[in-house]
Amino acid sequence: MKNMISRNTFIFIVFLTLTGCEANKLNCPEDENVCSPQNQSIMLQYSTDPRLMRDMEPVGNLDNGMTIYSWSWNNKARNINKKYGSNSKIGGHASIGLITRDIKKLYPNAVFIRSDGYEQINEAILRQNDQFINKKILASENSTRERCAKILETSYVYCF
Repeated sequence: MKNMISRNTFIFIVFLTLTGCEANKLNCPEDENVCSPQNQSIMLQYSTDPRLMRDMEPVGNLDNGMTIYSWSWNNKARNINKKYGSNSKIGGHASIGLITRDIKKLYPNAVFIRSDGYEQINEAILRQNDQFINKKILASENSTRERCAKILETSYVYCF
């Protein structure tokens, strides 16, 4: 996994900046960077469209069979991030998680096309279709254990 995560690391990812919002949100102002997030989970508030990534590698699977990936953000992602005010050189977001391509295969309606043309996971639809994800996202914010899931056959934990 190319130095992205060290062994025995507890993965608790921090959301850094918002890179867009759902195009059909009725109360969304024209300037998308001020939209409130559509998704409760910090890990689903930005695009995980593979067209914004490079060096994608599977980390492992969750109990529900979904694959968690690690990646590096490409220049397209960095440019989108700059548009929304982030000075980060790494893309501005966690570079580990679910990707839209996999979610679309399982639940085609759980991915929408943002106004910038990139795909993003719709948390509400994903939660309706996958009880494992629903339970993790709705767990108490004060309970890290309930919000996190072991990545099978690894020493890593992924938190929603």
